[in-house]
Amino acid sequence: MERIFEELLAPAHKGYFDYWRQRLHDELGSPEDGQAVHLLNHCARDPAGATHDTLSQAMAERIQDPEPREERLRYLLDVLESDGYLVLVGGRWRFRLELLRRYWLKRVAP
Repeated sequence: MERIFEELLAPAHKGYFDYWRQRLHDELGSPEDGQAVHLLNHCARDPAGATHDTLSQAMAERIQDPEPREERLRYLLDVLESDGYLVLVGGRWRFRLELLRRYWLKRVAP
C-alpha cells in the first residue's frame, strides 16, 4: 500500500490532487481560501487530526477577535466537511482520505 501511495504522490500525478487546493480558491475566494488552507495544514500534520481548540488557536493567528473567529471557524469546518476534505472523528478533525492528507503534507503544508 505504501508503494502505491508514493507512486500516486509522484510529480507525474500531481495534477490529480492540485484540484483540491484550487477548488478552495474557486469556492471560497480570499481571505477564506487562505484560512481554509491554514486549517487543513494543521489537520494534516497529525494523522489523527486536530482538535477544535487547536484549530481555534490556529485561526487566532489570522482573526484575533474571538467571536468572529469562532463564527468563521464553524463556517470553514462546515464547508471542509461538506466538500469531503475533513471528517470529525472522536473530537478531532482529520482528512477524510489518507492519500489527500499525504498529498497536502507533501505539496501544500509548510
